[in-house]
Amino acid sequence: MSRLEHLFSTLPQSPFRQKTSFYWLLIVLGGVAYGNAIFHPFVHDDVVFIQANPQISQFNIKSIFLSVGNFHQETSLANSYYRPLLEILYRLEYLLFHFHAWGYHLFNIGLHVLNSFLIVQVFQLVLQRHNALAMITALFFLIHPVQTEAVACIAGISNLAFTFFLLLSFWLYLPAPGSGKDKSLGTQALSLACFVLAVLAKEQAIIFPLLLLFYEISWPAEARGGLIKYRRVLIYFIVGAGYFAWRKIILGNALGPLFDDSGELWLRIQLIPQTILGDVRLLVAPHDLHYYRSADILAPSGTAMAILAALAGAMIVVLRRMDQESRRLILWGLGWFFITLLPVLNIVPLVNEYSLILTAEHFLYLPMAGAVLVLAVLSQWALLRVSPAHRGQLTTVILGVVMGVCLLLTIKQNTYWRNEIALFRRTLQFERLGRVHILLANAYYREGRLIESLEENQKALKIFEGYVEKIKNNQALPFYLGFIKGIHFEMAHIFDALGDLPSAVDHFQKALELDPQDAALHNNLAVVLLKGNRLNEARQHFEEAVALEPPNGAAKKNLALIYFDTGDLSRAEVLAKELVHEPEFSFFAEHLLLRIGDRLLKR
Repeated sequence: MSRLEHLFSTLPQSPFRQKTSFYWLLIVLGGVAYGNAIFHPFVHDDVVFIQANPQISQFNIKSIFLSVGNFHQETSLANSYYRPLLEILYRLEYLLFHFHAWGYHLFNIGLHVLNSFLIVQVFQLVLQRHNALAMITALFFLIHPVQTEAVACIAGISNLAFTFFLLLSFWLYLPAPGSGKDKSLGTQALSLACFVLAVLAKEQAIIFPLLLLFYEISWPAEARGGLIKYRRVLIYFIVGAGYFAWRKIILGNALGPLFDDSGELWLRIQLIPQTILGDVRLLVAPHDLHYYRSADILAPSGTAMAILAALAGAMIVVLRRMDQESRRLILWGLGWFFITLLPVLNIVPLVNEYSLILTAEHFLYLPMAGAVLVLAVLSQWALLRVSPAHRGQLTTVILGVVMGVCLLLTIKQNTYWRNEIALFRRTLQFERLGRVHILLANAYYREGRLIESLEENQKALKIFEGYVEKIKNNQALPFYLGFIKGIHFEMAHIFDALGDLPSAVDHFQKALELDPQDAALHNNLAVVLLKGNRLNEARQHFEEAVALEPPNGAAKKNLALIYFDTGDLSRAEVLAKELVHEPEFSFFAEHLLLRIGDRLLKR
């Protein structure tokens, strides 16, 4: 028995000694950790992808696989998404739960628990004799509060789904315990199929062949057929290359704007040490978890590089003092962490806004397993210095305390997903993102909290106007001007609701200065002008809205009423006859035509 295994043999016999009992423990802990999230409503992306998705009930497989999904269109400037499996999952969930958010939350929690089961299976096969280590890894993978963003957010299913299929592919790839034989061709084909499903759920899964290669290098070659194993790994690289080729066909660009700006690419690379250090800190001290976590590529930290280098040096010193077995376990955990984190280190840009790139907590969902393994082995190595008489009790106490803290932090973090106001207020405690101010403003507006909504829009406007003053990329400029137009549009509605018509008109006009061809803006401005008895100006903007392509149906309806009220019956009749063919306005048009007929008869 190894020293590490001997240490864990001092733990109480249950539930770690019985795999079935341990699985039940995972189920219970998953329910405790995330039970308070089950009855939360749809928030933010959940609304876009499910509640407000007009295609959610349509199973057009050809359309799903041959077109780009409507993911994160706000960030489409830099980020291309192709996740057909995710669209299928949303449609299957809709068939089961319709618009009952609790069903989607329950599905996420169940999938997260299943992933913890697969972590046990995969790590027990990889780590061979160290079953207890695999169990500890799975347990903290399940309950660590960093996982909240992937589990408590319904749209986080992309992380859960790709991880499920990737772990399943790995499990099918691995040889059975004590066997050096390759899996059957059918099992290997199934493993490849799961890898394909993983990358179709989320792009991050494309790193899997590199993880397999690292596994084959890390563990004894003679046990698994010498060089034959590398031929098996090669097949996964070929499938990955095929995926990139398919993305090129569908998206027109396999990797996004990776090399469009070499200077920006270098800035993103410089920020990697700071990103990694932040991720490590989150795993050890997750006290400030929040949505839209970002880092500024214009402010890389030399201090972060120094601290990371110091940590790496300390790790090397510790590894040299460890026995060979412990060292190999540490290196495997570090390899898992860095390889699975590689796709989300912003080498391929993931832009929130301006120079702020995404360093989201859900990026750590799969890398978490490797980090937990490293921390577990380091903890055991440290505890080996404790007297054997007290070692078992101390180990039990430490495990209990850390588990309790993780559970409490996870339960607390879930509460920030209870509604959009709580979610975005929490985010703004740590991030200065114009987009988040807009999202909070919209949440306040829906709750009737108009003054607070106005204040958040004003903050967002100041941020985006600051971007426009600094922007040098002509491609990006319309993107930020679009946000400014939207802010003026929302502020105009707020002032209208507050009864301040002059301010409402002013903001509609500022929005129109940015986009004179927006028919909806002309229509909304005209409605406010009507309220202020500015009939001629209102009619002019209604006519503008109707003349634009495509014409605004609401403006056409309003203009028809103005023509009717001012006695211009012939123009009113022309518009009414056009509206008859539009389902949304057909009843109104038929009624107006009757009134026009009555008035003509009375002449």
